[in-house]
Amino acid sequence: MEAPRCGVGRIWSCQRVRIIGVDDDHIACFDPAEMCLIGVHQELGPIIIDREAKVIGDPFVHVQPCGPPKSGGQINPFLPKFHVVAHDCFPLMFDQQLQCINVQSSLNATSARYLIIRLIWGMPDVDSRNRSRAMEQLICLVGIGKIAIDQHVPAIAASSDWTLAATVSRAGTVDGVSSYSDFDAMLAARQDIRTISLCLPPVPRYDYAARAIAAGRHVMLEKPPGATLAEVQDLQAMAAAQGLTLYTTWHSRMAKGVAAAKAFLLDKTVTGGHIDWKENVRRWHPDQDWIFEPGGMGVFDPGSNALSILTDVLPAPVHIKSAELRFPENKFTPIAASVQFSGDLTMELDWLKEGHQMWEITLRAGDDVVTLLEGGNRCIINDLEVAGTTLEEYPALYHHMATLVREGRSDVDLAPMVHVSDAMTLGKRINVAPFSF
Repeated sequence: MEAPRCGVGRIWSCQRVRIIGVDDDHIACFDPAEMCLIGVHQELGPIIIDREAKVIGDPFVHVQPCGPPKSGGQINPFLPKFHVVAHDCFPLMFDQQLQCINVQSSLNATSARYLIIRLIWGMPDVDSRNRSRAMEQLICLVGIGKIAIDQHVPAIAASSDWTLAATVSRAGTVDGVSSYSDFDAMLAARQDIRTISLCLPPVPRYDYAARAIAAGRHVMLEKPPGATLAEVQDLQAMAAAQGLTLYTTWHSRMAKGVAAAKAFLLDKTVTGGHIDWKENVRRWHPDQDWIFEPGGMGVFDPGSNALSILTDVLPAPVHIKSAELRFPENKFTPIAASVQFSGDLTMELDWLKEGHQMWEITLRAGDDVVTLLEGGNRCIINDLEVAGTTLEEYPALYHHMATLVREGRSDVDLAPMVHVSDAMTLGKRINVAPFSF
């Protein structure tokens, strides 16, 4: 296949970009390095479109189609965090996180066909593999507990962006990785590590994050990002003053069905809905007493996952009007909650759920119904299940963190925590039976 050329002198390597989807109207491929689309439109002819919606020059482009995707299954027309990067005749949506383009070939919603153009790396030679390793950034993981072992370590190990170079923990370690028990000692000894991922409980997290930022490190925060809103805002100001990246992660936003729900609801008015987020704390947080201490959030620790999805997919914000919080009489944080939002939205949280674990959100927009199941990993729109994104939650978080560091940006969103704080402020306390693990 001949490499496509354009009038501005750029030659696109066919090993780096490849077409994986075509339709009758469009043939195109995407260059992630130049952040632009090159292709041939049936009516417009050869075009190059950059991420700022500019059509570049009057280039000659030759692209041969590789044919439709061979993986089978449904092509997902709903992509996350997109923005339009073309004009009316050639509508595109670019997903920076997933490095792909969604092309809508028809404005007729019932017959629209979608072209997904995604970066596919060819089989690299030795030099390209070495360059890939050289581009990996070193990262230190702080707090080697259950969530770190279950999610963070595998995500980093599978990432082409990161190398786990050190850990800090009172007891936990990762095989083959340098370990420290003193955070300041690690910061002093490993000047080559420029990014810190904090998996500590929320109460001590501020102190570690502040020390990392003061030492000139980028910081990634496990959810919830802190024990209070004010301390995270303080960290945000510190990072901005130093020109460093701060990322408040919300892993459930990366669940595979969330993007579809968000895109579908983007131009709609949500008229009501309900959240059921019910799981068993003994299964998911065994013997983690800190979660029932002040700042631990109790059932709002998993509940913040639901709230992170809600605040991401809703086209307009809502606020809490009332809440009932059920506290075990021997604990400082709630084990169940009933919450009423504006806009006819309700939420039930339960941390004593036996049997089937339930993480479900249903939202109504007039006659349309959007349902997210399995923690947001399945999206059903008007009884039709739509395809989801491909990355798992934590790999997607680390991919986004790499992008933030590379581009010198931060991503700080406290909307889920605002709802937790408001529920604690407005909620009526109800004492229930004592709890023990």
